[in-house]
Amino acid sequence: MECDWSQRVWFASPLTLKFQNLENFDFINWLSKNMHKENLRAMELTASILYGIWKATNGLVFEDKNLPIHEVLTRSIQATNNYQVQNQKLHHRPSSTVPSLICRDISWSPPPKSSLKLNVDAHRKGDAHWGLGFVLRRSDGRPVVVATKTVEAPDDPCMAEALGVKFALDWIEVNGWRSVTIESDAKKIVDGINKLSFSRKYWGRIGRCCLKKMRSLHNVSLN
Repeated sequence: MECDWSQRVWFASPLTLKFQNLENFDFINWLSKNMHKENLRAMELTASILYGIWKATNGLVFEDKNLPIHEVLTRSIQATNNYQVQNQKLHHRPSSTVPSLICRDISWSPPPKSSLKLNVDAHRKGDAHWGLGFVLRRSDGRPVVVATKTVEAPDDPCMAEALGVKFALDWIEVNGWRSVTIESDAKKIVDGINKLSFSRKYWGRIGRCCLKKMRSLHNVSLN
């Protein structure tokens, strides 16, 4: 899994899979192991995304068409939904919904209707460089936008995660999005901002900037 674009597709999906910085990662081995799990819905979406990535890659190579990530995922989710509807009719089984998908043993919980959830993450890309990325989704799991950028920063994961939150808040402000829940797995950053407990290190200054910006936005929270 060395393709940066494919990594962003998986992270932006309702599965929220993170394949960055995994040494000696074998995707085929991961896929074969997870295919035996009971979460059939997640595997159906995985298969649909794989097809979407393959089709988008062919479109780029042979037709010079650069399909946006959110469009690849919207089509994959719709294809999975259509399959579920037809399968239900054929086997008389109850239907399920994409937000119930489980990934990495963690369930992606959708936000309330008429609100949005933004998942943000940072990963090391090399000496003094970090990749920042986020995906904004509706309550049904469909992506609204996927954004990434590379920043130059010291070898400090906390600072990189704080920069990721600030990156997300900047986008929320510029686009005028409302009722957004930002979700990050950087507990130190989340607790620092929510509890007003900032480190004296540089990321503490970034955290204060994030708090100030959150307070100026309409119904934006950080979990």
